[in-house]
Amino acid sequence: VDQHGFPDAAAMREAVKAAERAALREALGPDAIIGYPLPGELHRLRTEVELIELAGGRSPATVYDGPKESDLYYGNSSMRMSAQVQAVVSRIVDSDMSVQPLRVHEHWEVIPGERRAIMDALAKTVWRNDLKVLTIPASQTAAAQARSGIYCRKQAGAAEAITRFGSGEWKLPPGTLLIVDDADHLDSEQLRWFTRNAAATNTKLLLVTDEAAAPGPSRALTTALADTLSWSQYLGTAPSREVSDSALARVGGYLGELSVVPDDEAHREAAALLGRCATLSAGYRDLATPIALRDNERQSPSRDSGLSL
Repeated sequence: VDQHGFPDAAAMREAVKAAERAALREALGPDAIIGYPLPGELHRLRTEVELIELAGGRSPATVYDGPKESDLYYGNSSMRMSAQVQAVVSRIVDSDMSVQPLRVHEHWEVIPGERRAIMDALAKTVWRNDLKVLTIPASQTAAAQARSGIYCRKQAGAAEAITRFGSGEWKLPPGTLLIVDDADHLDSEQLRWFTRNAAATNTKLLLVTDEAAAPGPSRALTTALADTLSWSQYLGTAPSREVSDSALARVGGYLGELSVVPDDEAHREAAALLGRCATLSAGYRDLATPIALRDNERQSPSRDSGLSL
């Protein structure tokens, strides 16, 4: 935010949305409004809004005591994390929101391994709080990276974790951090399960997405979450796209260009879904904003189930 001269994250999001609307018009051409395939977008739009409805829970047991100075270095090197990276770590540690999207677009030629360094620092912090970390590598790239990371002492595949947690064979103690790396490579049902489960178990779900990599099947969903949840984190320079990954952005841009919204079922439903998302976003923002102003008292995991909204 500071790097690109925006006064706050909300202003940056609005600028990005405006740029996406302009890119959408340019990409689709002069017939964009007349020929926009709105009926085909509605299912995707519903799916995104339904996921956002699941993502506003709180997990008070996951407000951790902050990282030690020694945790804020790249691996075993003497290279200290930049202020921007440290700020991302601190905001995730301090937040009691159950679902934490983290989008990373790395410049490997400048600082290698920021994504892994963040996950390492978070894992060390959680362990110092005598709590647990479980890593879910959702792609082959994430699995390969996990082999060299500190954060992955315990890991499982998404399908295995859902089966074992669902059967009661495995338990998630309150305060646990679940790291899903390359989260957009989960399928939509897996992403919904992990999102719903976080607040219900008073745990924290970190959804890491590499914006520089080829998108997985749920990239639209992880983008919709990150664009809507005010506490989501972004590290790096946003890649340029002609059209947004999410139906929320595309449909919002389309309706925003109409001087008169047609009074038909598809347009009414689209407007209602966008309105629902705006209401959720505002409510979540109000819920998350006081976090920075709360005192340092930590609630006992046994005193709050973490359910919200």
